[in-house]
Amino acid sequence: MRKAKDFTSEEIKKILDWLLSQRLRNYGYDWRDFKRLSNYASKLRRKIRQNYDSLVISEKVKAGDFMNGRLEIENNQVHYTTGQSFNEEYINLMAEILERINVYNRRQWLS
Repeated sequence: MRKAKDFTSEEIKKILDWLLSQRLRNYGYDWRDFKRLSNYASKLRRKIRQNYDSLVISEKVKAGDFMNGRLEIENNQVHYTTGQSFNEEYINLMAEILERINVYNRRQWLS
């Protein structure tokens, strides 16, 4: 597997802006499950907004190995290759980014 390239601060801004602009899609979820996912995503987006500047300058965040290299910037656009469900992977990607600056612990929030 290839080493994913590290991101610049400008690329991290593009990624964070892209994450903040995304919304979940209900493509067959039970309404309770979709509401749970939506609430979870909303909390993570809030954390990203609150920690935006810290995320942009963090060297750990700039290390570009998110989700096994499936997050990339090509032609000045953010591209994410979805493996299974975009909703779950979107949430996992936000969680992974926030964990790198220690403002989020996935194990605590899941309980």
